[in-house]
Amino acid sequence: MKIEDKLVASVISGLKALYSQEVPEKMVQIQKTKKEFEGHLTLVVFPFLKMSRKGPEQTAQEYLQAYQAKDFSRGLLMGGKSMVYRDNDIFSADELEKTECFQRFSKAEGFQHSVHVLPAFEGKVLAKISFYRAADAPDFVYDDVFLLDMVKEHLALRIARCYEEHVRQHEKLSIHECEEQFRLTARETTILGLLMQGLPNDVICGQLTITNNTLKKHILNIYKKLSIRNRTQLFKMVREYPD
Repeated sequence: MKIEDKLVASVISGLKALYSQEVPEKMVQIQKTKKEFEGHLTLVVFPFLKMSRKGPEQTAQEYLQAYQAKDFSRGLLMGGKSMVYRDNDIFSADELEKTECFQRFSKAEGFQHSVHVLPAFEGKVLAKISFYRAADAPDFVYDDVFLLDMVKEHLALRIARCYEEHVRQHEKLSIHECEEQFRLTARETTILGLLMQGLPNDVICGQLTITNNTLKKHILNIYKKLSIRNRTQLFKMVREYPD
């Protein structure tokens, strides 16, 4: 199932609970986020206005506050650091069972114990991975947390690479975006710009006053950082016009 389909299903469930109305799937629109904003996907709230009878900004805030607030881990997601935690590290058993998140989600699904991984990369939490056990099963112990803690950075790196691959497959990057996302040096950025103009190596060497061997080393470094192998893949990944 595509991530867009999962988001649509989640939004329909949330709107049904929030407004006590059936929500047709065609009402939920997920679009690619515009480049001037953060994130990859955007939920269009205008179709919900008839249900809420409020303005678009107020409708969006109402939806976010109603459902994000139910998950007490939202604050941890803003920390920007990889971590592993159990719910009972934050709450006592009695306190946990009183939370709305537990009552509406964990209890409804028959879950009692949980441990969560928040993989973060470059100061941003990329996901929340949760493991659950039923009430008649033993709780997660220190060894479980320790094992997950050992792999959390690896998970963060793999998820970050998946995001990068998603971007490569769905949208070409500008030279500036390549510089920022893949941490190109100033020289590599300059060479990337000249490559995208279709200039041959000897012309680039003449403009930069460098040898062909030096240029090849820079190009190989660019390919390595962008996880590509040749110029054909480069033109598929990067826009051929200036930023």
